[in-house]
Amino acid sequence: MQRIRLGILGVGATTEWAILPALSGPDAWTPPDRGVWWQRRPAGWGDIAYQPPARPEVVALADADGEKLRRVAGASRVRAVYKDWKLMLREAPLDALICPQDGVRAHGVSIQEILHEANGRIHSIWLDGPAAFSTHDARALIRQTRGHKTRLWCARPLRRAAAHRAAWSLAAEKQIGEICAVALRWNGALHPLPLSQGEEARQRFASTYAALDLLLGACAATSSQTQTARPLQVLASSQGGATNLWLRAANEVCVTALFCAADSWNSPLPRLELCGTQGRALVCEAGRRLWLHQPNLAAHLMEPPGLSSHWSAATTMGVAEDLKEFLAACAEERAPRLQLESAPEYCSTKQYSLWPDTATILQLGEAIAVSLDENRLVEIEPLEAEPTVSDDGRGAVVESARDQTLTLQLS
Repeated sequence: MQRIRLGILGVGATTEWAILPALSGPDAWTPPDRGVWWQRRPAGWGDIAYQPPARPEVVALADADGEKLRRVAGASRVRAVYKDWKLMLREAPLDALICPQDGVRAHGVSIQEILHEANGRIHSIWLDGPAAFSTHDARALIRQTRGHKTRLWCARPLRRAAAHRAAWSLAAEKQIGEICAVALRWNGALHPLPLSQGEEARQRFASTYAALDLLLGACAATSSQTQTARPLQVLASSQGGATNLWLRAANEVCVTALFCAADSWNSPLPRLELCGTQGRALVCEAGRRLWLHQPNLAAHLMEPPGLSSHWSAATTMGVAEDLKEFLAACAEERAPRLQLESAPEYCSTKQYSLWPDTATILQLGEAIAVSLDENRLVEIEPLEAEPTVSDDGRGAVVESARDQTLTLQLS
């Protein structure tokens, strides 16, 4: 089992309550969640014969708040602490760097700066949140990091939350037929990001990015190709502090979403409904509980046992499962460069790339901003196809987790 030495940038709430428990607690030694826990009661983590692909070891923490840094480091038994994250990269023997969004914001740096400083010093970076804030930013990021040795993994933890992963598996098994509608209740405001907005808006955009990514993942849950979930039309309206969103995807799935839905849903995690044919539906609540509704049958509640010793908040949020995939990629030296993640089991392509998948989410966010500003239905044009790499140095190559390559042209 390969040892992976990790450094963490920032000791905010995500690090303290999700990342560190996932790396050092029972989650690190349990099999990856494949969404089949509704079929049997999972055994305790100590009873599961499982060999992790990599042994994570947090060797250094960095944060500008010295008092909080010492407290979190003492609780997690990490000896090396740094107020300067650049000094941590230069001195600590790291194989990979974990970058939660709150830690990146606390240090006032961009992912471009982190990639530039880490180039040649560490192998991989795990980023919790968007790597870019517009399609223009995505192009610029690929251009600036071409030829870098450090590889970037942009996490999609909500897609790996237990209830969502189980819902994807049940949808793939046609338990609810073909998905025809998706509904989301999100206890948080919608923050689309036009280019004119500043750094404060970018900090709020991470929540919107996660919500839109989850919506597109739900649209593609029964599709053989992720491209069929491409958004075609979007209409957004805001009233009384809440935002309503309507979206039509290329596979004819209709999506409705309510943001800042504190009156109708009071969980910090979303409520997601997948509506299928013949009146069947799946309802996911708080990343943990799952209801299967079928005609003429009682609703079937599926929930992992509360006494299961390997169940944690990090598993509910999907952070633990995403980190397992990242560590496996590090161990196999396949951590994808500018690559989002290996696709969930329902996706036949088995790969996501910064372009066009991240760009699709960013393009949708830009269209929502236009719809809110102009109060109209917005048509979303398809992204340009991926041409071959040119000879004048204007192209870039994105590596996938399957040892394949995607080529793209940068203007």
